[in-house]
Amino acid sequence: MSKLQIIDAKKMENLLFLLKFEKIRQKGSHAFYKHPDGRTTTVPHHKGRVLARPLIREILQEIEITIDDYNISSSSNFLKISSIRFVNFAHEDGVSSLLSG
Repeated sequence: MSKLQIIDAKKMENLLFLLKFEKIRQKGSHAFYKHPDGRTTTVPHHKGRVLARPLIREILQEIEITIDDYNISSSSNFLKISSIRFVNFAHEDGVSSLLSG
């Protein structure tokens, strides 16, 4: 099993948007995201703090992507360019397919 890369809430939010999740609501520091196919997750937004590994693992299970796909997509350079280059991403293709496009 690969080691999870640690990221902050903003990068996780960018990944969720890339995967076509929508921010439905926010109460306090916790934001709720929903995908058109029904998958949901909640991400805490605490300024200056990173997400803990167990929380990242839980979010990945909820959004149904693998740790390896997450590690590829969570690299800072990938998240900076992916929203520009891969606008028409479809969930069925998987996150790793973004790299081949």
